[in-house]
Amino acid sequence: MPDARFLLRATTAVLLAVFAPGCIVTSTNTTRDVGPRITASSLAEVQLGITSEAWLIATFGTPTKRVRVETEGVDILRYDADRRTTAGYYVFLLIAHASNSIERRSWWFEIKDHIVIRWWEANPAEEDPSPPK
Repeated sequence: MPDARFLLRATTAVLLAVFAPGCIVTSTNTTRDVGPRITASSLAEVQLGITSEAWLIATFGTPTKRVRVETEGVDILRYDADRRTTAGYYVFLLIAHASNSIERRSWWFEIKDHIVIRWWEANPAEEDPSPPK
């Protein structure tokens, strides 16, 4: 019957063999942007009362959502963009851990007679994405 010292040494040897530098350990960290690429420089090109709806769609693509406000005679175009981050680490056949996060940003453009008259950025998690007064 093996004694306690033998079992301790055997357990230590097995643990060292498993977690020694020869193990396959991988970590990942990826970020992916999904949606239109709306930057501060592209927004600086939007001139209120001058920039056309056609330019907006040509530059940023089809909006995520479009709403017609009949009483005001305007269209509201919303563009959503996500930044998706995945991070994780893996020890071959033993441990795996991953985490995902999504950060969403939205831009709203008010269009009247096919011209941008106002735009604002809002967090889509807010209940009232109204333009600033």
